[in-house]
Amino acid sequence: MATIALPYRGSDAGGESGIKRAFKLCKALKSNHITSAKAAGIKLADPEDPVTWNTISTQRKAVRNERTEDESFQRLGLKSIDQWDIRELNSCPGGLVIRNPFTHEGQERWIKQALLSYPRQEQQVVSFAPIWNLRWITLGYHHDWDTKVYSEAKKTPFPADVSELCCAIAEAAGFPNFSPEAAIVNYYHLDSTLSAHRDVSEPYQEAPLISVSFGQPAFFLIGQRSDVWPDAVVVRSGDVFIMSGESRLAFHAVPKIFQDQASSSAIPLIAHEDRQLSEKVREYLSYSRINFNVRQVLPPGRTSL
Repeated sequence: MATIALPYRGSDAGGESGIKRAFKLCKALKSNHITSAKAAGIKLADPEDPVTWNTISTQRKAVRNERTEDESFQRLGLKSIDQWDIRELNSCPGGLVIRNPFTHEGQERWIKQALLSYPRQEQQVVSFAPIWNLRWITLGYHHDWDTKVYSEAKKTPFPADVSELCCAIAEAAGFPNFSPEAAIVNYYHLDSTLSAHRDVSEPYQEAPLISVSFGQPAFFLIGQRSDVWPDAVVVRSGDVFIMSGESRLAFHAVPKIFQDQASSSAIPLIAHEDRQLSEKVREYLSYSRINFNVRQVLPPGRTSL
């Protein structure tokens, strides 16, 4: 996972500044996206460049306890906690980056679940057949895209495996009381974008928001204010981004999904007893990104809205 520190350009482009301007700049990149970003004057901070990476982020120590023991992590497809690299963005307090804490087998498991299991369990699907045309599904409390309000009438049991995964990640990052109650699983393709917004529908906004991505990389913009030039995180397969504290209500956006040879080589080759289906999943991952966006809806101790 890398961070692009976009240069501040003030109120140019017809009065536009901040995240909207950054969105257009990133979206306009056509090929060789990392190289093109540098050529466009975008300061790129990559974890493979320790000097730059250490300049824009601060190391945070993972929390070890019973829930984060190796046996539990192995069952969830997570690497040993001793291998985790957790950073907090200096310019976005509470914005935590966990560089791919998943094993190769773990990535394969969660990709299969997102494509072959959860869409068949939930009714909140934009396009069900074929599953390759999915745009999103919701789990637990279903997000109402029109009213932006959660309802007890639109709720299904939250998947136990996703809950256990997110609780383990949250615990390791220092959030032991996180309770996953709603999720949007987004299915992005190379032409997909997500405009700048804040996640404010949840009645309880003190808990972190956990985002897990698989597949092709994306630029993820995040900034405390819409008129301030944001950071842009390059999210690769297996990476986790946590919005907590001051960053929980930050403006964020996804202006670009792109193919990257290095990232593609790290995406698992999905095995399945149906060989044709397995090949279809591999093809899908060559041009797609899957993102789990998980939230706590209720205050601690509450069981309903």
